[in-house]
Amino acid sequence: MTDPASIRALEPLSRQTYRRTLAPELDLRPRGRDALVVVHLVAHVAIWLGVGLAVALHDWPLWAMPLFALLSGHSVMVAAFASHELGHGAGRLPRGLRAAFVQLGWLPAIFATPTVQSRAHNQKHHKEENGRFDPDRRLTRGEILAAKGENVVPWIFPSSAHPVSGALFGFAVSVFGYHTSLFAHSVFRTGQLYDVKLSDAQRRRVLAEGALSAATQLGLLAASGFSGAMALYLACTYFVGASLAGAYIATNHLLCGLVPDASRSDVLATTVSLRVPKWVDVLHLHFSHHVEHHLFPGASYRALPQIRRALLRHYPERFVILTWGDALRRLLRSPIAISDANTLVHADGTGARRVDFAVHDEAEFRGLEPDATRDEALDSHELALEVRS
Repeated sequence: MTDPASIRALEPLSRQTYRRTLAPELDLRPRGRDALVVVHLVAHVAIWLGVGLAVALHDWPLWAMPLFALLSGHSVMVAAFASHELGHGAGRLPRGLRAAFVQLGWLPAIFATPTVQSRAHNQKHHKEENGRFDPDRRLTRGEILAAKGENVVPWIFPSSAHPVSGALFGFAVSVFGYHTSLFAHSVFRTGQLYDVKLSDAQRRRVLAEGALSAATQLGLLAASGFSGAMALYLACTYFVGASLAGAYIATNHLLCGLVPDASRSDVLATTVSLRVPKWVDVLHLHFSHHVEHHLFPGASYRALPQIRRALLRHYPERFVILTWGDALRRLLRSPIAISDANTLVHADGTGARRVDFAVHDEAEFRGLEPDATRDEALDSHELALEVRS
C-alpha cells in the first residue's frame, strides 16, 4: 500500500506528464463490446421497475420490503453508474439515443437529473477535482457553520465524530444531500458552490427531467393504492442505492487534501482508487478505478484495468489504491470538515488532523512544458469519446 508520507515527498507531476507516459501502452479505441454498458443499464432499470411493480401489485408483509429494496436499490446504483459511463461517451451511440438512455438510467435516482449531472460531473468535477469550485469536495468548517449544520451534520455524514451513525446513514445522506443541493441551487440560481450555472433552456430541461423522475416514483406508489408498504419499499430502495453509491464516491477524493489551483494539481494526489473483487468490478462497471477514470475520462470502463496496470508499472509509489474496507475505515476515523489544504477538523473546530493523502503545496508544483502534438491528440481522443452539453 502507498505510504502517505512518501507521496508528499514526491515532486508533483502534471496530468499531461502522466498521460504522455501511459498513452503509448494503452489501446483506448472504442470497441463494439463497449456498448454492453447499455445492456447493464436496461437490465438494472428493468429490475428496479419490475420489482417495484411486483411490490405495488401484490400484498407483501412489511418485513419483506427491505429485502426487495436490497435487490432494486443495487440496481438503482448500477443504472446510475451506466448513465455515468454513457455521459462520458461510452457505446458510440447517436446523440439522441444516448440522451434517452442516460435519462432512463437516472430515472430511479431522486433529484439526480442528466443535465445537472453532466454539468456538475463532466464540466466541473473533472476540471476542478478537489479544488475550491469542485462540488464533489469536502465542505469547509465555515460552510458547515454558515448552513447552521454544526449540530446535525456530524451525526449524519461519515466521520469520526459519530462513526456508527455515519456508517449507517452517512453515505445515503451524503448522496441525497449532494443531489438535492445541485438540483435546488442550480434551478434557483443561488450562485453558490452547487449552482452549476444552467442556461434558461437547460433549467427548463432540468425541471422536466426532475418531473419525469418524480412522476415515475409517484406512479409506482399510485399502482399500490398509495400503501404504506410501498412507501417503505421506495424509501428503502433509495436508501440502499444511495448508500452503496456513497460508499464508493465518498472514498474517491475525501481522503485527499484540497488544492488551491485545480488547473495545476497532481491528479494522483487528489484521487483514490479501490481494490474490490473482480466480480464486483464487472457488475459495477469498474467504478472502483477512479484515478484511472480521472486520467482518461473518455476511456471505456472496459479499458480502465489496462490503465491501472500501466499506473502500477510506472507510478507504484504515487498511485493510491486501497481495499474498499481500508478506505471506509480511514474515512470513518477522519474529522468531517476541511480547514486548510491538508487539515481536517470537527464541525466544532476540535480534533484537527492531517488528511490521509495530502496534496502537494502549490509552490512545489513543477509541471513539465506540454508536448502540444501529443496532448492535442489525447485531448481530441477524449473529446471524441465524451458528450458535453
